[in-house]
Amino acid sequence: MNELLRGMLNGDTFALGRLITMAENEQLELGALMRQLRHRLGRAYLIGITGAPGAGKSTVTARLIGLMVETGLSVGVIACDPSSPYSGGAVLGDRIRMSQHTLASGVFIRSMATRGYHGGLSPTLHTVASLLDAFGKDYIILETVGVGQTELDIANIADSNVLVLTPHAGDEIQAMKSGIMEIADVFVVNKMDRGEADATVEDLQGVLRMRRKAGNWEPRIVKSQAVEGIGISDVFAAIELHRRFASETGLRDRRRRISSKEAFCRTLDEVLMKRIRKAVTSSAEFSSYVAKVESGELDRYSACDELLADKRMWRAMCGDPPAS
Repeated sequence: MNELLRGMLNGDTFALGRLITMAENEQLELGALMRQLRHRLGRAYLIGITGAPGAGKSTVTARLIGLMVETGLSVGVIACDPSSPYSGGAVLGDRIRMSQHTLASGVFIRSMATRGYHGGLSPTLHTVASLLDAFGKDYIILETVGVGQTELDIANIADSNVLVLTPHAGDEIQAMKSGIMEIADVFVVNKMDRGEADATVEDLQGVLRMRRKAGNWEPRIVKSQAVEGIGISDVFAAIELHRRFASETGLRDRRRRISSKEAFCRTLDEVLMKRIRKAVTSSAEFSSYVAKVESGELDRYSACDELLADKRMWRAMCGDPPAS
């Protein structure tokens, strides 16, 4: 790991890709990795791109990459794709749509499988984003799978969140009012060649007027035709406006503190679950309780209560039993 890390910090994209693969496959000691990266983090700006399937997220993302590269910026992209039901890996639809940028200087694109994780993201996304940040990327674009209004986890990770919609989304907007719309900083009404684009903008404006509060960021609404590259510069300008607002008002720092807390809590859950499962399944009592559940002598909840009440189990997990 140390050799790869040195290579990555010296600009070796192969080493970066290898570290990401190892992180995804749980072949790294992530604690040791993050300790070495800690002082190199926090420079990249994270942009979340979300929205329903077919809205054009990947096309908007690809156009943003091109615009950023033209202005001399380096970009990392994490495109979260559905998991293959056979291999568990990412279905590389987003990577294909961004293929024109894969060999561009300053661009690194990685497709990641959600692996059953809810919220439209990959469970190792924080780690991969940290690697791209330490690598020196100016911007990191996080594109969610696109499963609808439940993709709220991006709000706790990205500095600016972009929601991509299509025209005639009136019913969709109403359904999303208490969900994903509340996290968006920029709305992109894509495929503006359709006649309902102006009506969709009016619907959005009506919803946002009801949410408006003095001193808060007022989300921008941008129309685009991403396939033709129309409106993409306006999308980037809106993101930059939000970036300045977030920096001047302290919003960015507040979001990053929330992101750190959420990442810590998620890691705590993962570590605890691994320790508990290892301690439980390796104990002599585990097989006995499995047999009791299988035979009907105990229900599964009573078996769990009895098994976890054993102080020896807690010693195996934590070193010492909890205070009584």
